[in-house]
Amino acid sequence: SRFFADMTGGRYERVAAPVGENRLYAVRADGRRLDPAFLSRGTAEQMYLAMRLALAEHLAETRSFAPPLVLDDVFVHFDGERLERALGAVGDLARRHGLQVLMFTCHDHVRSAAERRLGPLAEFVRLDGADRGHSS
Repeated sequence: SRFFADMTGGRYERVAAPVGENRLYAVRADGRRLDPAFLSRGTAEQMYLAMRLALAEHLAETRSFAPPLVLDDVFVHFDGERLERALGAVGDLARRHGLQVLMFTCHDHVRSAAERRLGPLAEFVRLDGADRGHSS
């Protein structure tokens, strides 16, 4: 999917699910297929997130309404560059389809990156009772 290519900066081209096989592969830009077991944890999680985003996009394009996308600490194993790219993909998807995205995290660096990357597109609420307000 284009989401996977975007999130990996083009290092991986797409996710492949060959007909007749009950498995997935990450396809590199050079065409080589890799089993997710041989990917770094961050790249494997990018692959799974890309699949979720592709499914959310498909539902948004084929249904009269799109269900909200719930992401619970999916960015934990992403480095800074992966995090920025993934948040960009989530934000672009939400903008294009008016998709409601609920993101949960207990990591301050993820929240800070989301505030920076998503800005006025998002509303941020601290669930420990101390609402830090909105980012806009």
